[in-house]
Amino acid sequence: MRVQSLLAGIAIALTVCLALSCQGEEKSSGSFIGPMKREEPEVSSEPVVLEPEEKEEPVQDAMIARPENYEEPSFYNQLIFIGDSRTVGMCDAVQESTDVTTIWSCKIAMGYDWMVSTGVPQIEQYVGEDTAVIFLMGVNDPGNIQSYISYVNDKADEWDALGADTYYAAVGPVSKETRYVSGQDIADFNMSLQEGLLDVTYLDVYGYLVENGYSTTDGLHYTASTYQDIYQYIVEHLENDSGGVEGSIW
Repeated sequence: MRVQSLLAGIAIALTVCLALSCQGEEKSSGSFIGPMKREEPEVSSEPVVLEPEEKEEPVQDAMIARPENYEEPSFYNQLIFIGDSRTVGMCDAVQESTDVTTIWSCKIAMGYDWMVSTGVPQIEQYVGEDTAVIFLMGVNDPGNIQSYISYVNDKADEWDALGADTYYAAVGPVSKETRYVSGQDIADFNMSLQEGLLDVTYLDVYGYLVENGYSTTDGLHYTASTYQDIYQYIVEHLENDSGGVEGSIW
């Protein structure tokens, strides 16, 4: 009887361990947030908060770099970027150090549904006073434009009450037609953004790239130098306390 009881106890323990193991696997299956390397299969369910670098500490891999001629937006203490694979590429291209806390919520091949279910909910706890929230979404599902406009307008109202400002960066151009999106799709999406956004600052990344030039790796995704240019354009056109930088609202 003692042997049978012992064996029964072992069986129960193994069952509990297996159940806990399965729970652990489920928790690790969330979307990746923050700087990512495309060759890494692991994902994280929590956004990465990139704190300002301590001057006496060595530069950490997860910090955000200052591109050439960088001017820090001193009127914001925190920047939050929400986006798709292009945002992932920008994050990778500029990571090193910054004087502003930066949070990245982005994932490859995502669109409106992911933004609403995951991208925005996991950063809302960080939205507060002196925060800029910047959206870079739409290239994967331009047909959802009206849903984007309605949702972002609603969130901008909520975040304004918390002391945060909301921005939407125009979808950048492609260098060649793809089966997923055309130049006309992007133009229509951006035009609708301009007409539909209310208390949201529209950042004309599209116009900036067309005027100044850009490079892509596959027609859709940009090179590191172009991502650095986009990041620089965004931070230079964030509104300040006196009403905004000229050209930040198009």
